[in-house]
Amino acid sequence: MGRTRTFDEAAVLDGAMMTFREHGFAGASVRDLERATGLSAGSLYNAFGDKEGLYRAAFGHYFRLVIEPRLGAAVTLDEVEAAYLGLFEPPMTDGFGCLVINGVIEFGGQGSAPAADLIARGLDIVDQSLERVLAHELGPAAGHAARRLALIYQGLLVVSRSGRPIAPYRPAVIEEFDRLRALRPTTTKP
Repeated sequence: MGRTRTFDEAAVLDGAMMTFREHGFAGASVRDLERATGLSAGSLYNAFGDKEGLYRAAFGHYFRLVIEPRLGAAVTLDEVEAAYLGLFEPPMTDGFGCLVINGVIEFGGQGSAPAADLIARGLDIVDQSLERVLAHELGPAAGHAARRLALIYQGLLVVSRSGRPIAPYRPAVIEEFDRLRALRPTTTKP
């Protein structure tokens, strides 16, 4: 019979998620993870199997906490813009970047990388969300706008990981969304 967990799983995954965001998979030591989660290595391994199991669980937590509410739930262009502008606010301005983009930077396209399927899923959520919203809002005028927005989003996250300030990019984001709003079809009243 398995043991009942006596820790707050969300708090543990918050700590692990932040540690992996800051250090990456390879750079996050067991000691870092113990400090961030408040659990011993034995407890972490009992709960998550191994470091990769914890990394995968942290990804799932990141999807539920960050990606899905930010872009997966967006249904309008204005909501997508709000999600982009959220990149200029804490915690995204902490210099640690995005767990998904950091995974891309750390592992590239290695299909055997830890959580490679989850990294791909994170990229897919962004692409599919943008395509869905823009197809609805702009119709045929959407063209390649979803890909352009995906590049802007991912580029901002890469720059944020570099430790460089991203605030100077805010006007470009606003200008791009203004440009897209101008492409909205106008409805004519009878």
